[in-house]
Amino acid sequence: MKYLLKFNEDVSEESELDILKQFCDENLVSLIDEGYDFYFDETELNGVKIFLSNDNRQKFKWSDVKDEFLQFLEMLISKYNVYDDEIYFNMYYDKNVRADVNDLLENEDSSKLRNLGVNRLDWKWIENIIFIVNEKKT
Repeated sequence: MKYLLKFNEDVSEESELDILKQFCDENLVSLIDEGYDFYFDETELNGVKIFLSNDNRQKFKWSDVKDEFLQFLEMLISKYNVYDDEIYFNMYYDKNVRADVNDLLENEDSSKLRNLGVNRLDWKWIENIIFIVNEKKT
């Protein structure tokens, strides 16, 4: 009997990575249902690099994920710090695009974003979207 846990005792502590994975799973259900997935890689920046890509490694358009991803991004930045406040779009056979999180959320059609190449997202193929979460907000 001494090895039985009480109903309110936790068997094990969840790691920060597990909590982050659960957050992504819960907040991107519709994209996951459509065949997208997240991959996680711990970095030397004391953070976690997160890759959003299509499950079958197929290319996708920004319009395919834009609405859900921007909603997810708003929730993410309310709980976590995104390293350098930047999102990277790994483009298929083209120059990669780097966008500021706040600019992306505020106004996708702004001239500042067009100068960074974000307007190319509407007609170029994306291999994956990459961002680094380096700490949880308190």
